[in-house]
Amino acid sequence: MIELNKRGEQAVTQLKVWYDSVTEDCGGPDKPSYLCSGFEMRATGFSPESLPWDPSRKHLDKGAIAFSWVRRDTNFGRAAERFNGFLFPPLQAIPHGKLRELEVLCTFPIDGGTDNRETAQGCGPHDGFESTTDACQKVGVKDAEAWLATYSEDDIRKSRVCGWDLREAPANMKARWFEMPLKVRAGLSADAWMGYNEILLPAWQVGVGADLPVFAFFYVEGQTQAGLLAQFDQFRYHAAYGQAVPVIRIKLPTAKDQVMQLTYDEQDQAVGRPIVPSEVDFESKQVGDRKEFKVDQTTFKLHGTGGISDDSHSGDGSAIKAKHLTFDGSTEILLPGTGTRRVSYDWGCSDLCTRDLTFTDNHKRLSDRDGMHYGSDELTVNGPEILHLHMVEDGVNPRMVIDNVHVTQAP
Repeated sequence: MIELNKRGEQAVTQLKVWYDSVTEDCGGPDKPSYLCSGFEMRATGFSPESLPWDPSRKHLDKGAIAFSWVRRDTNFGRAAERFNGFLFPPLQAIPHGKLRELEVLCTFPIDGGTDNRETAQGCGPHDGFESTTDACQKVGVKDAEAWLATYSEDDIRKSRVCGWDLREAPANMKARWFEMPLKVRAGLSADAWMGYNEILLPAWQVGVGADLPVFAFFYVEGQTQAGLLAQFDQFRYHAAYGQAVPVIRIKLPTAKDQVMQLTYDEQDQAVGRPIVPSEVDFESKQVGDRKEFKVDQTTFKLHGTGGISDDSHSGDGSAIKAKHLTFDGSTEILLPGTGTRRVSYDWGCSDLCTRDLTFTDNHKRLSDRDGMHYGSDELTVNGPEILHLHMVEDGVNPRMVIDNVHVTQAP
């Protein structure tokens, strides 16, 4: 943990240096600024079928993978629809032995809608709007002023715009073309500015994760579940390749004059983190509605209505005592960290109730009988995990309750 903490602090320091470096080129007009400044961000989310750093079939067919490029003068306030992922350093900072064939193919000042661009590895025109959305060099959009004059707010919302293809001739225009989206963003409306920019990198092959220049995993501050997904990515990457890559928390700016904040926190890590036992009986919480809250290292996230209750549950077999969590719909219990842990809890259910794990194939039907029934459940997890409790809402006043949530080191 000490070594990871040191690396994490160093990573934040270096990311801030790259973020603050607002150079226009990296040694000449044919060397665009992404080579030595800023950093590249890819949002990934979670899929049980694939590793987040592996390209999908769609990426391989197109030959490109989408990132955003992050620097002080090209801020944005909204990440992609996913709130976690990984970061690449500037190309010139990639260590020897890591994959370096990652030159930017093209760049857009906003979401380029590249899923709808079938040619030129996603750098070509938007389907159905070929005459105005091909590479800016081809449609006569020579600079930021022309771009802003050409495209309406509706075009921007629907990604019906051009981007600059850095493979176009002459090569001594590359640095200038890469700077154009930065100048465009300075002139965007406040709402359009909130959206992320997009660059395309060449797709790498499946199975080369150990050779990728993954500088850090990240999640967006305030997105608790994304934080656990970032931990899970860190956990899987370390398990697969023996490399401990830090998780960084990112706070996005909300206005053009603000800057992105980057933080390393030991509590955001899974690898190397000692098992911290947790005992939750909800007695420290006030009765009332809840959506998301944390007790003793364990986070509860309710989807539907519910909260802390002190209603009596004295039915046969009930271990629900005093204060407890009650809800309809579903609840997620976020279990951070790593190591083999035993998780147990007491439950009550008025209808069909099930338990699933997000990262592991582990499903259990807790109850399928009408009327309130009670029981307990115990399982083992290894690594970050999300325990998902779900109930069918068919009956009158459907309700599920849980109490005495314990997380301990497995023997």
